[in-house]
Amino acid sequence: MAKEIYRKAGEIVLIPFERIVSGSKRSGCDMLELEELASSIAENGLLDPIAVKPLGDTLFMIVAGERRFRACVILGMTEIPCILVNGDDAACAVFSLIDNLQHRRLFWSEEAALLQTLTENYGISLPELAAKIGKSVGYVEHKLRLLTLPLSIRERLAGLPLSEEYAKILLDVPEQRRESALKAAVERNFSPLELRNFLEEAEGKRRKRDNIIVFKDLTVFTNTVERAIETMRRAGIHATADKAETEEYVEYTVRIKKDNRAKALYQ
Repeated sequence: MAKEIYRKAGEIVLIPFERIVSGSKRSGCDMLELEELASSIAENGLLDPIAVKPLGDTLFMIVAGERRFRACVILGMTEIPCILVNGDDAACAVFSLIDNLQHRRLFWSEEAALLQTLTENYGISLPELAAKIGKSVGYVEHKLRLLTLPLSIRERLAGLPLSEEYAKILLDVPEQRRESALKAAVERNFSPLELRNFLEEAEGKRRKRDNIIVFKDLTVFTNTVERAIETMRRAGIHATADKAETEEYVEYTVRIKKDNRAKALYQ
């Protein structure tokens, strides 16, 4: 009777560990997290099978579940429940990304790198990729934009809580000032909001200083006008310029005689 209310969507198979190879390109897993996961599996069993793809006739490659696999190795298990996945490399890469996103196991830079791989190596368009992982196109574009930060900055951000928030802020900072902005965030223990406020205040001071420099160099502009008038006079054009200064403005009135202007143009 119970069989009439469900249908099979796939089968779980037990595969010996020696027949399974890692498909992960990640540098490694946190040992403390692995030990905690192993303790949970020892207490409750492996509730979520790993996904593997046939690799030849006798081997299987992990598509999703690298951490679960390693935790089971720690426990000394000899075989592990698996779901077989059939598909090309692109389909398996998408499957692996989705699994990691659903379990919140990826650091933001790792997620961005995987998204970049799917778009560049497998030719998956942004709308198609966004639909496959259940995200918006804007979400994917933002993650890819994070990779425009230099690798050195991304690696240093990895040690900060809320590091993606800092990355978003640094994207809007001119390249030549990113290092100093990151240094300020680390040394002063700024929160993302504090860092943003600090940078906005610094930018305000910089603009004020630049305006003062422009004002002091106003003679450059007045000299340019006077040189232009002198050049026209040497060319035989009757031109005059009257200068008047007030507390707020420097005003120039330039007069060029029309008949001289026409004569100069047709010489």
